[in-house]
Amino acid sequence: MSHERIFRCQSATFEIDGATYQIVANEQEPTNGLKILRKKNIPVDLNSDLTTLSTSAVTQRLKLILDKLESGQQEEVSREVLRKNIQYAIELLQEGESANRALEDKENESDTQVEAISEPIDENTPPVRQGAESENELSEVDEEVIPEEVRQWLAATFTRNMPSKPKTEPRPRFRSVANAIRVGLFVDRFYRQLSSNSLQIPTEVAHILKEINNWHFDIFKLHEKSNNHSLKYVAKDLFSRYGVVQKFRIDLEKLDNFLAAVEYGYTKLKNPYHNDVHAADVTQTLHFFISSSGVANVFTDLEIFSLLFAALIHDFEHTGRTNNFHVNVGTDLSLIYNDRSVLENHHVSAAFRLLREEDKNILGHLKPEEHREFRNLVIEMVLSTDMSSHFTQIKNVKAYLNGERHSHIHATTMAMSLMLHSADISHPGKPWKIHKKLADLIIEEFFLQGDEESRLGLPFSPLCDRNNVLVPESQISFIEFIVEPTLSILSDLMTFMVNGDNEGSWTSSGQTKDSSNPHGLKQQSSPINSNKHLVTRRAESDNSLKSDGKTAVNSRTSFPLQSGKPPHGPIVKPWVNHLLENKSKWRMISAGKDLIEFCENDEDEEAPEHDQ
Repeated sequence: MSHERIFRCQSATFEIDGATYQIVANEQEPTNGLKILRKKNIPVDLNSDLTTLSTSAVTQRLKLILDKLESGQQEEVSREVLRKNIQYAIELLQEGESANRALEDKENESDTQVEAISEPIDENTPPVRQGAESENELSEVDEEVIPEEVRQWLAATFTRNMPSKPKTEPRPRFRSVANAIRVGLFVDRFYRQLSSNSLQIPTEVAHILKEINNWHFDIFKLHEKSNNHSLKYVAKDLFSRYGVVQKFRIDLEKLDNFLAAVEYGYTKLKNPYHNDVHAADVTQTLHFFISSSGVANVFTDLEIFSLLFAALIHDFEHTGRTNNFHVNVGTDLSLIYNDRSVLENHHVSAAFRLLREEDKNILGHLKPEEHREFRNLVIEMVLSTDMSSHFTQIKNVKAYLNGERHSHIHATTMAMSLMLHSADISHPGKPWKIHKKLADLIIEEFFLQGDEESRLGLPFSPLCDRNNVLVPESQISFIEFIVEPTLSILSDLMTFMVNGDNEGSWTSSGQTKDSSNPHGLKQQSSPINSNKHLVTRRAESDNSLKSDGKTAVNSRTSFPLQSGKPPHGPIVKPWVNHLLENKSKWRMISAGKDLIEFCENDEDEEAPEHDQ
């Protein structure tokens, strides 16, 4: 807006950044002060260009965008609108210092006099008094009514500047600095909110994902409604809920590229079971374990990131064949990995090879020590999904809970590994409709391996002979000897992690510490609140960010989960009843009873809104 000189006007009307102002001379006051008679808000058009770069204008636009994002109106905010308005904020901050100095220089010019819009003042009235009182009257106007930039313009245009002593070095005005700080904080908050909401999850998919905290979450329904992209949207949703995108400054385009490559690696061989649906199901189940129990508040932010990442890639590029098959045939993979955890080694190796491609590197902002810890955790967790190490793993956890401590076992890694392993084999604890479908798919994958073994003249691997396998009996045995004991020991471990011995709390080394001692190796998070839903970690995580914007290796963010204050109540275990129910149904099938009508009734039943 140009500063045109207007002489002897009774009033002036002007518009600045969406607001209309009318200024009139107050003839009743000896100081000829100014009064605002009207301010009229004009709706903000986000698509229009910003003609005046001011704090109020930029803030008004960013607040409108943030309101739309938080109210679920993301589709009304295009990428171009976001880019343009964030650019306005950046320009405002960059130009703030020079603008402040220019304003200060202008105010210090003793020979500058701007003629006011007023009737001639009393000759006996000292000029200094006029300027001072007019300035005071303007300063009394509510800042919410008149933005600071408008007030400065009014003061410069409609009052006389008071002479002041020359200053050797101009300093920014305090209020201008405060405005710049407020804008900076708002832009930072807005950027992190924008990162979360810019993950672009379709409305119908987002509606299904509202149930992601639920043990009964139907991954097949999500896969269908998401056009076969269940893995991508589970990853985006959980990365948003746990603040991974914001805290580790993940580039959204690289995240999209990485998830697309992971989906392709899971689907290119068209495995019936070990595919993207299984990976999404395991990731969601792992989320339920750590969120429903309160264990997420025990882990650091980097550990949570590594947990989610490991779950997403734990079967990446699975061949649809078992480790024993690769060893017996002597495949290239068995030669590369020397017959030891062949598939598991390949999963994690292939995933980290993806991250070496710049357009897929979502770990680009990790420091070297963070990257090393992240990689070590992921390797340990994925290798722990090898079923040949199952009983050793269970034995170590039992020993730990019985008070045995071994220097070669890192307690946090042990806990994270058991959680991923448990999620990997947990489908028998899901509702019958989900479990039966997954069981049929894994059996079909075994049968396909048996068909290939038959063609190669090899003996059938266990459960791979489609003509002789007793499916119900195999599922009952798997539940009784593997799944039930594993989920039971996992419950004990999670209870210990959130409660300790009811006198201390879990630390990274797995040792308990007295709750009265605030100086543990890693600071224990604040008590977990009794909310039933996991909330997005956003503003609460500010204090765990370093000044360079990166997250410390051992930073920990506390957020509300499904648990009460320590000592916590019993861990939620919705799988217990399902295990009993599913075993009963398999026995009925084994006995030759007709379950068709029974299963159809199950499909019509709605899962409870929350798992108790």
